[in-house]
Amino acid sequence: ERVFDAAPYAGKLVVGRNDTVYRKIVINVWDGTAWSELPDLQDPGSATAARVLLEYAGQLIVAGAFEATVAGGSTTRNIVRWDGAQWLAMGDGFDLPVYDLAVHDGDLIAVGRFTMTGSLPVQGAARWDGESWHPMGDGPHVYYADTIASVGGFLYAAGRLTPLANSMRIERWDGSSWSTWLNELPGLYRVEAASSGLLVFGLFDNPVGGFFTLRLWNGLSWRTLASEVRGPVSSIHEHASEIVLAGGVSGVDATKAFGVAAWTDVHPGQGRNARPSAGAPTYSAPRSVPGTWRRPENWHALHNESGAGIDGIVYSMCTDSRGRLIAGGQFQRAGNTYASGIAPWYRSAWGPLGSVGVFD
Repeated sequence: ERVFDAAPYAGKLVVGRNDTVYRKIVINVWDGTAWSELPDLQDPGSATAARVLLEYAGQLIVAGAFEATVAGGSTTRNIVRWDGAQWLAMGDGFDLPVYDLAVHDGDLIAVGRFTMTGSLPVQGAARWDGESWHPMGDGPHVYYADTIASVGGFLYAAGRLTPLANSMRIERWDGSSWSTWLNELPGLYRVEAASSGLLVFGLFDNPVGGFFTLRLWNGLSWRTLASEVRGPVSSIHEHASEIVLAGGVSGVDATKAFGVAAWTDVHPGQGRNARPSAGAPTYSAPRSVPGTWRRPENWHALHNESGAGIDGIVYSMCTDSRGRLIAGGQFQRAGNTYASGIAPWYRSAWGPLGSVGVFD
């Protein structure tokens, strides 16, 4: 089974995968020398599809679309927490799937297709204060949000306008209400937080036959980081001073890639560390025509000297407690090494992480 996510937790690395044969969620823990496994999250339902891992307030949060048996023998849905000793429910869970998590102003934020937690309406977005869930206004004004990012005191949520349409909208939460920040965007979009602003990945200018682009909103203006991304992107992650795109990426601008590519700012000072302004961005600035604006020296592929990259799909990227970039997904080799779904990047090459046989 593929690795659905990896995340740092309590100074260790946790790696999650969905076991669809035995209907359970498996969480492996790497302490720097050896692997161990948390007690299984048994799923009495018909499907197991955990999606995201996140450390919050000293606990490990697991969210997605599942039912799980927790301490005391009770069953909860779509979100649980590990307190270091046992799996616990988080309030009444949610009626429908959770798609993303973020920490914002000290609270845990969940977004997804859900509309209720117990008898409390929450409409696609909810705030956990450590004890209970709270609604966030009337929720993002989308069918559902599937990615969120906390940047500069605001929370941004990207979501579909209707169940079937590819048009999307980015909503922003200011602490008391949601408002539309970018409206009716063509294609599929992702948002991700970075130290220099908000990263937005999508089609932007040319939804028919165009290329996906990556742009940075620094609070004052847009900056195009990539005007032509080839292949699917499953994860966007800031690692050290680089922005990493991962998935099935075969190329970015003029750079050929093998699953993962990284961007380094060779022109620093253009908006880094700016605080996002309250106003919505000017959608048309800057605009780029795919294939005509390129800065290839910014991008480089993450592969070994032999040119060997990752031979499958990367679904998750994180930085572990030792400062290493970790890739998780559905692949057998990373560089010249057998990896079985999890691999660290050692400055200039992919390598193994302990005994990878734990995932066989």
